[in-house]
Amino acid sequence: MKKIRSILAFALALSMCASMAACGSNSNDESSKTETSSAATTEATTEESTEEASEDSAETTSTVATASDSPDESTTADASDSTAEPVSASDMTFADVDTCFSDLNGKTLDEIKSYVESTFPVTDCQEKIGAYSMPKGNDKNGLQIDMYTWNFSSPVTIEGVAFDYIAISMGDGAIYRASFNKYDSDTQTASDLKTKAESYGQKTSNEYADSYNMNCGEVSINLVSETETLGIDHSYQ
Repeated sequence: MKKIRSILAFALALSMCASMAACGSNSNDESSKTETSSAATTEATTEESTEEASEDSAETTSTVATASDSPDESTTADASDSTAEPVSASDMTFADVDTCFSDLNGKTLDEIKSYVESTFPVTDCQEKIGAYSMPKGNDKNGLQIDMYTWNFSSPVTIEGVAFDYIAISMGDGAIYRASFNKYDSDTQTASDLKTKAESYGQKTSNEYADSYNMNCGEVSINLVSETETLGIDHSYQ
């Protein structure tokens, strides 16, 4: 009996040890699982926060780029408003003539051609090299003058009077004279233009033509009776 009791006690002890070991293993497993789950949850939360922060950063960058790329409307409007008014070739006034003569001053021949052809409706330029000569120093014919003319392809008016062409004279590589010209004119038309010119610039007559002081300098209005050509011109030299 004693042996049987000893064997049973020993078997019971082994069973208890095995049970305790199993409980310990399960507890460790559950703890490990809990830690693993907690770590996974923390990692997922961190990744979501990182993604949200990245998206917010991307949206902020996009907004800044859009604002940078878009010009300020008020600045654009101000720049547009400050643009100078160009010469109007449809119906010029003496103020437009004054502006045109001023714009031509100091330009090279190529610049003058570009200005005329972009400002007025004209045909191809007609060139006459050595058209006439003018005094230069002691030489009465020392300055060779080259002529460049453009006929108007559609009406160009000055104070309501239609003109036929614009002429530019060049001497020594610089502009010498510029003029607007009208064929088949008459004294009444010339007189009407002189009256309007006098209301714009102070009259200063000479033996050749009536002149008017404008911002560009003296502007003359002259009717050549032999050819009935009316000219409004300004001399630069």
